[in-house]
Amino acid sequence: MTTKSKAQKGKPGKGRDEADEAARLLKRFANHAGTPDFLTNAVMLALNLAGNETGIEYWKVETGNVMGDDFDAPGLAELLRTMQHPQFIKAAHVEPKADLADHIAAVLTHPDTPSRVYNALSEAVSDLASKDDVLNRPEVIRVALTLSTDEEGGAK
Repeated sequence: MTTKSKAQKGKPGKGRDEADEAARLLKRFANHAGTPDFLTNAVMLALNLAGNETGIEYWKVETGNVMGDDFDAPGLAELLRTMQHPQFIKAAHVEPKADLADHIAAVLTHPDTPSRVYNALSEAVSDLASKDDVLNRPEVIRVALTLSTDEEGGAK
């Protein structure tokens, strides 16, 4: 029977804390051939945002300021450690960027929207939405079904 080290059991080893272990596992996850690109991209986006917020470098830099091809484990651990501070937890939350549809919906549902603005905008949206190539799209039908179910109080 073999005994696993603390690091092999997923616990920090001597001189290492949870951030060091998380950095090691994150590096392994991101570099694993089986990790889907969309997950790697999401992790990299989050790390880039955190790195920009804190100024902590987490990527190896080769000679001459040329970016390397892997994480800098101590830098990544420091970034993870720093982002646990309460001042950064709120900053790390990224709200989705509003698009034109969100802005139009906000104007149409705002209680202070003047009637003339509401009518003109509502008519323009209705003209766009009433086309067959819009009405027959699955995402439009899904929204219509969801709203209908919500209004009738049915199962979701």
